[in-house]
Amino acid sequence: MLVVTAATFTVAVLTGVEDAISQGYGPGARHWFPYARLAGYVTDLTAPVNVVQPNPRRADEHRLASQLLGERLVPTSGGPIAYVKTRPTGSAADTKGELAR
Repeated sequence: MLVVTAATFTVAVLTGVEDAISQGYGPGARHWFPYARLAGYVTDLTAPVNVVQPNPRRADEHRLASQLLGERLVPTSGGPIAYVKTRPTGSAADTKGELAR
């Protein structure tokens, strides 16, 4: 799962990022996610509406995206648009707790 933030506000959640292809090394490295899926996103930052992609086969992704969208998280990367690293966990509460650290 890859959580995308804008000014610490979670604006998108991508899943299927396990098979990333890296281009380059170090801080300037770029990554390509050929199998990524958009699990959810925020439509507008001034009057936010969360949109979560329904997928009955991936109910866990739906639940996590619902809980994370709109949350304020400390990003891993720098810049106005950043990402938050996650690690596989057992529950949505564990994932949200891990992101807040």
